[in-house]
Amino acid sequence: MGECDYYLVAIFDDKETAREAAEILKEYVLPEMKRCYEYWQEIRHHTELPASERYEILKKKFDILRYLGLDMLECSDKDINMNFLAGKLSIGDSWTVEILETLEEYLVAVCSYDVWHFADWSYLARLVKKLGAKKVYWTNEEELSYVLERLFAFTVSVMDNIKDSRIRNALYEVDGEHDNRLKNELKLRISLK
Repeated sequence: MGECDYYLVAIFDDKETAREAAEILKEYVLPEMKRCYEYWQEIRHHTELPASERYEILKKKFDILRYLGLDMLECSDKDINMNFLAGKLSIGDSWTVEILETLEEYLVAVCSYDVWHFADWSYLARLVKKLGAKKVYWTNEEELSYVLERLFAFTVSVMDNIKDSRIRNALYEVDGEHDNRLKNELKLRISLK
């Protein structure tokens, strides 16, 4: 199955709320999602029990379903493999949670590696919003190349305001001046083709 990295960024007004949210994500939410996902993978194929009974077992064993809002989904016994949960608990085997500081806000950044590429992190994003984020965004690396092109352009446009030296050092600025003669020569070469 296809896998890719997933990213979530939450914007907070204050550092303490961001720190608390990051700790909750790192110490409870993400590991519990992983445990619940693994248990779901295990019981979803135990078709001797109806899917609705297995769903009830899952809900009793894992409070994370309630926190994510996954405890009220419709479960049909015809869905013998419990596919209605597919992608909603997907989390990779490893992840990072970081707090980044901008001029006026604090960001909590989550990256999870090798997640199923059709995962839906909207439930996780809503939970992070409940933890005090004023905005939450998520994407995956398959969608990110378009976003990165625009983000790179934006980052360069605000470079003077970036405090994080790792970001500043990752973007290479070149020295030099405009050379209209060179530009005209290159345009001429194109026209001669």
